[in-house]
Amino acid sequence: MNRMKMNKKISKKSILVFEAGLLFSILTPGILSTIIIYLYFWYFDFGLILYELKDAVKQDSIYAIVVIIVGLLFTFTLIFSRLFNLHRNLILYIDTKLDDEQIISLKKNLLSFIPHILLIVVLAWIILDLIICIIYIAVGQNVFFIVRNYFISTLVGTTITCIPAYFGLDTLIKHFVRNYFDEVDLQVHSDVRFIPVSVKIFTTFVLGGIIPILIIFVMSNDYRKLMQIMGYVDQGIDNKFAVASIMALIVGVTISFASALYFSMTVARPLKKLDQVLGDIDGGDLNVKLKADFTDEIGHISQSLNNMINRVRASVKLHEEFALIEKELDIAEKVQCSVLTQPEMYESFEGYTISVIYRPQNGRVGGDYFNIMNIGDSCISVFLADATGHGMQAALTTMQIDMMNRQSLHLVDPAERFKFLNEYYISEIKGTNLFTACCVNLYHDHITYSGAGHPEQFLIRNGGDPVHVEKGGRLIGAFPDYQYLSKNYPIESGDVMILFTDGAFEQYNESGEMFGEDTLKEMILRYTKSGLSNDLKILNKTIFQSIKEFTGSIGLDDDVTIISIRKD
Repeated sequence: MNRMKMNKKISKKSILVFEAGLLFSILTPGILSTIIIYLYFWYFDFGLILYELKDAVKQDSIYAIVVIIVGLLFTFTLIFSRLFNLHRNLILYIDTKLDDEQIISLKKNLLSFIPHILLIVVLAWIILDLIICIIYIAVGQNVFFIVRNYFISTLVGTTITCIPAYFGLDTLIKHFVRNYFDEVDLQVHSDVRFIPVSVKIFTTFVLGGIIPILIIFVMSNDYRKLMQIMGYVDQGIDNKFAVASIMALIVGVTISFASALYFSMTVARPLKKLDQVLGDIDGGDLNVKLKADFTDEIGHISQSLNNMINRVRASVKLHEEFALIEKELDIAEKVQCSVLTQPEMYESFEGYTISVIYRPQNGRVGGDYFNIMNIGDSCISVFLADATGHGMQAALTTMQIDMMNRQSLHLVDPAERFKFLNEYYISEIKGTNLFTACCVNLYHDHITYSGAGHPEQFLIRNGGDPVHVEKGGRLIGAFPDYQYLSKNYPIESGDVMILFTDGAFEQYNESGEMFGEDTLKEMILRYTKSGLSNDLKILNKTIFQSIKEFTGSIGLDDDVTIISIRKD
C-alpha cells in the first residue's frame, strides 16, 4: 500500500459536508420543537399568570431541567461512545496490516470528529437561543415571559434534537468512513457495525408515540389545574381525572413500547437471520439455509438468497469436480507420457532419422499411441495406434495397447503382431473400445509394413515420387481369427515415410469443410519436394501448423500424431 496515500488528511470538502449535514440534522427538528414549545407556553401563559401558578410552573420547570440534563448527558454519552466504539472496531477489523505510523494517522483522523461535534452542538444551541429570543421579542412578550420560558424552551429543543442528531451523525460517519477507506484502498471489515435496524425502528416508534402522548398529558394536566383553580371541577372529580390521565399515560406509553418492539422485531428478526446467514456464507459455509417464513419482501429476499446459495453450492461442487478431473488428467498425462517413446530413444538410431509430433485434442491426453524401439540386431520397429474416441477413455485404451504391444515384441513380423494383438484384445481384455494401428519394421535395405484398419500411409522416394502403401487389414478388436498381411518395400537413402493417425486429415474449419486425405497428401508431397524433408522436425511442425491454421478458432477435432522417417 502507498504510505503517502494512507496518511493523507481528511479533505476540507469532507469536513464541510459533515459539518453541514450535522448542523442541518440538529437545526431542522430543533426549530420545529422550539416553535411548538413556544406556542404551548403562549397558549397557557395568560391563565398561568392570571391564577398565579408560579409554584406549579417552578416545580414543573425543575423537573423539566433535571430530565433535560439527564437526557443531554445520555445523548452525548451515546454519541461519543459511538465514536470510540467505531474507532476501536476500525482498528481491530481493518482487512489490511497497518504499521504504527498508519494506525496513528487513522486514530487522528477519527478523533478529529470530536471537536467538530462539540462545535456544531454549541453552535446549534446558540442559534436556537437567538431564534427563540427573536420570536419572543417579535411578538412583544415581556421580560418575565422570556426569562420563565427561554431556558426551558432551549433545553427541550436541544434535547429533542440530540436523538435525530445522533442517528444523523452515525449515518454521516458511516458515509465518511466508507468514502475515506475507498480513497486509501482499504476495506472495512464486515464486523464494523453501525446502528442496527431494530434500534432505529424501535427508537422511531418510541419517539413518535411517546412524545405526542407526553405533550397531550402535560397539556391536559395544565388544563386540569386551570379548571380546578377556576372552580369548574371539584376535588373528587379532579382526582378521578388525574388517575385517568395517569392510566391513559401508562397505557399509551405501554402501547407505544409494545408497538415499537413488535415492529422492530418483525423487521429486525428476519434481517438478523439474513445477516447471520450472509456472515456464514462469507466465512465459507454454504450448507446454511434461511427459512422463508415471511410472505413479504423479506420472505422474497430470503427465498432468493436460498436460490443463490443453491446455485453457488452447485457451482462450487462443479468447480471441485473440475479440479478433481484436472488432477486425474495430470496423473493420466504423466502416465501416458511414460509409455510413449521419448525423443532421446528414437533420435539415436543408426541408418534412419525419426521425428515425432504428438498433439492430443484436449492438450493433455488422447487416444493416439506410438512406440519406437529396436527388436533384434538390425530392425527398428515403429508402431502407431489410434483408439476410437478422445480424452480419458481413449487414453485408458492406449495403456492397454502399450501392455499388449510389449507382450508381442517377441513376434518380429508386423502381421503376426497384429494377429496376436487382435486375439488377445478380444479374448483376454474383452475390450469394447476398438483401435486402428500400423507397424513398420525398418531394415537396412527395405521396410516391412502392415496395417490394421489404419489410413493409407505415405512413402515418398528421394526424387519426390510417391509409393502406394497398402492399407492392410481390419481394425483390431472387431473380428476374431482375422489374418493380417505384411508387405515389403525397398528403401534407399533420402526416401521418406510419413506415418500419421486420421486426426491429421479429419479436421474441420469454421465452414464445416474437412481437411481431407488428398489435401494432406498434396501438402506432404509439396513440402518434401521443397527440401523440408532434410529436417524432419521442421517438416512435422510445418504440416501440423497447416492443419491448425485450417481449423482456425475451432481448434483440433481429433488427436494428431505424425511420425516422419528418413533413410540416411
